[in-house]
Amino acid sequence: MDAKEAWRAKAGPWARATLADGQQLDVVVVSRTRTPDGRWWYECEAILPARHEGPDGTTKAIGAPTPISVEADDIA
Repeated sequence: MDAKEAWRAKAGPWARATLADGQQLDVVVVSRTRTPDGRWWYECEAILPARHEGPDGTTKAIGAPTPISVEADDIA
């Protein structure tokens, strides 16, 4: 099992977030927060592309968990 598969196995729950521009993205819900104005936000992690540089200087694209916040109305 590679690192990404291991992360997926221990992560959860999964949800579908709708971003401000209308794109949809699968995310892992980490927590939920209510802000002082009474709105609920979900703190999530999305697997987004990132550049990894190895010790020998070679680079490759990897998927990296990236924190994002999603308003409750925009997550299912």
